[in-house]
Amino acid sequence: MPSPDVEAAAPDSLLTAIRQATRERHATLDAGLDLRPETLTRERYAEVLRRMAAVVRPLESRLHAVEGMRAWLPDLPQRRKAQRIDDDLAALGDARAVDAAEVPEVRDVAEGFGCGYVLEGSTLGGVVLARTLGPTLGLTPEHGMSFWTSYGPEVGAMWKRFTAALDAWSRTASPAQREAAVQSAARVFDAFIAACVTTTQEGTPPSSPTGGAPSPRAE
Repeated sequence: MPSPDVEAAAPDSLLTAIRQATRERHATLDAGLDLRPETLTRERYAEVLRRMAAVVRPLESRLHAVEGMRAWLPDLPQRRKAQRIDDDLAALGDARAVDAAEVPEVRDVAEGFGCGYVLEGSTLGGVVLARTLGPTLGLTPEHGMSFWTSYGPEVGAMWKRFTAALDAWSRTASPAQREAAVQSAARVFDAFIAACVTTTQEGTPPSSPTGGAPSPRAE
């Protein structure tokens, strides 16, 4: 998904390492979602939201259960967004239950930051998506686009707080822990691709997600 320009990270930072390691996966996800306004319908948009919900909800549950995560990211409770997808689906008239997809384990702070990178990065691209797709679909941040605009005008500040926490933690982390964060982000992207790209291209009904997890990456 598209990401607005944000402040550049240091070349040797963990943020840069995660970006570089997941760049191709992000491109695959963007291309597979195919959220072009000229071809997107409300039905297709609802299907994408269902796929997102199947991944975001279980990932959020695992991330928020990580011991010690809030010590590094005190505003973690304010970063939940799964309910907003439910609200958007309701606005679209889609009340069907969404089965959880298979998602990676999030066992410690290292994996938590890798997972958080993907989930939080989606808020940056989400602002662009809402601005582009909202008028085309007749939707607004209050009606059908609340997931993509979850932080409102605070999106930039929330991202900066996340990356500051990531940087602070990385300064205390071992090389193995830093690598664990990178690999966690890659697995989360793989899960999103499995749920949002592979299955939708094959035409699997949106009421039965088969595994994986999606989310845009921040640049």
